[in-house]
Amino acid sequence: MGASGKFKEIFNAYFIHWHARRVKSKIKLKIIYSEFVRKEKREKELNLAETRYIHDLNVTPSTTLIYGDKVATIMWSEIPFAFLMKSENVANSYKDFFDMLWKAAKK
Repeated sequence: MGASGKFKEIFNAYFIHWHARRVKSKIKLKIIYSEFVRKEKREKELNLAETRYIHDLNVTPSTTLIYGDKVATIMWSEIPFAFLMKSENVANSYKDFFDMLWKAAKK
């Protein structure tokens, strides 16, 4: 959630490789974008991905990835950095929050 396209913009070659590996492994992806990103039609370039949009989601300098018992936050500053939390409780809390946003988001 909080995806803004910075991953592709800054790490284009890795973006392509990462998504190719994800698709090859049949890993599905759900992304919540801010409504301002809709015009860029990014969802068409990602296989095995569902996207939704939230009007009130402010543009943030970070992206949050939730997978398994991990939550990764990437800060898209001048020099990007990330931190990873490994906690089943934290990941479940983030998943619950994501699910709430997913239900409120529009296709």
